[in-house]
Amino acid sequence: MGCWPEKAQQRVVGWVGESDNANKELKELKRYVSLQGKVGIKDKAKKLFDDMQKAVKDGVLTKSDKYASKVNMMHLSLHNLLFKPKQHDALDISKHELNGCGCHGLDGVDDEEEHSTAVRQNRIMNSVDFAKMQFDSIGFSGKWLNFIGDPSKGFTSMVFGKPKMGKSYLCIDFAGYLARNHGKILYVAKEEKLDATLQKKLNDTNVKHPNLFVSDYLPGTLSEYDYVFIDSVNKMDHQPNDLDNLKADNPNVCFIYVFQTTKEGNFRGSNHFQHDVDVVIDVPEKGKAVQNGRFNQGGEMQIF
Repeated sequence: MGCWPEKAQQRVVGWVGESDNANKELKELKRYVSLQGKVGIKDKAKKLFDDMQKAVKDGVLTKSDKYASKVNMMHLSLHNLLFKPKQHDALDISKHELNGCGCHGLDGVDDEEEHSTAVRQNRIMNSVDFAKMQFDSIGFSGKWLNFIGDPSKGFTSMVFGKPKMGKSYLCIDFAGYLARNHGKILYVAKEEKLDATLQKKLNDTNVKHPNLFVSDYLPGTLSEYDYVFIDSVNKMDHQPNDLDNLKADNPNVCFIYVFQTTKEGNFRGSNHFQHDVDVVIDVPEKGKAVQNGRFNQGGEMQIF
């Protein structure tokens, strides 16, 4: 099964034989489809992954089975979700792709897993059931938890303030915290470029880290990063629809947008910017940041 990672192929050595186990494969495919679009699924994903390993070891699933190629893709997706969580926060194979194999009945999945916790569009839920749902959060701690709260994965934020008030220091300090604790960071310094002033801020905040990368442009591919800072949106001449498209193309990336301000201290640009983000951070005076967002209704922080 050539598309599996080498280590996975070494673990799954039983894809041999001539049996046709379409019913078994359909059952596993249905279980996989039932996990699509759901939160808190890793335990069930691990159970399915282990069951597949056992089925292969016992000769129940084989290389020559009817839907072997789809099961192979499913195994790879589960492997990535479980063992590469920074790059893969959701299952990679869609229900549409699985239906492409002609697996009749996948559209009508009614397994037990179908009734587990899920987030879907156009769905009505009982408030008691909804109150029991568990949503994944990033796990912020310390001053950032007190300031912002504990955001969900893929959150967006905007930071604005007058020049020399400390907004870039705040963002670089934040980028360092994220790099030390929560993944791979790209800081796009379009305004300052990669010069001595940015270097000084990195040294002053002591945030240098192997997970923190700086750039003077926005790369076309951002999937390898968990968090991307854009300093600033105005310098890059982005409009609200540009940021919408950027987020749509990178749904698992958290974006922190930095804005220039007017003389009155208001951020430059359409009000749509503020309405479309989860967290709004204002630096109204030198060294002071004020936050309002959905994860913490209000917080303050001293920057320096």
